[in-house]
Amino acid sequence: MSVQLTRSVRGACVVLALTFGAAGPAVAAEVIPSLHLTRETGQDAVRLSGGLAVRGPVVRGVLDTELGIAYRQDLYEGGDVRVHSWPITASLWFRPQRALYVGGGLGWYNTTVEYPYSHYADETTQRVGVHLGGGVRVPLSREVSMDLGGRYVFRQHGHGALLPHDFEADSWTTTLGVAVRF
Repeated sequence: MSVQLTRSVRGACVVLALTFGAAGPAVAAEVIPSLHLTRETGQDAVRLSGGLAVRGPVVRGVLDTELGIAYRQDLYEGGDVRVHSWPITASLWFRPQRALYVGGGLGWYNTTVEYPYSHYADETTQRVGVHLGGGVRVPLSREVSMDLGGRYVFRQHGHGALLPHDFEADSWTTTLGVAVRF
């Protein structure tokens, strides 16, 4: 991993830690396990994955931060090639209404291609990207809400730029989760 990318990831972690710390212990955070449907641009296949996010307010009722991770495994060539994807994302969500949120953030998109029955070496690639999206929250009880969201993901291409510069979406993801407030 490049030094610049390592510094960016560390910086994002520090910002999130300070943001969640500034919210104070009296403000409840949410844990959101979710299912994701992802479609890559130019492909017809929709892939299923799972994820987990932690969301907390920066400004109560107006602005939330979120740190999330997802995981997906795809099999090709009868299982001779396995592709593992695990994006790690940090988001900032503006809440214009109680049930709606819009925003975006940064992501670190990791992909490992594994050849378990071959002499080929496994390969892992890491790309930085940005995402834009939003969602709807439907309260089920005082502590539990259903969370339906969507986002477009724009990943860097090549190794020259830290962030994407063409802003043509690489994929879209729809998520369905259950937010549990603690």
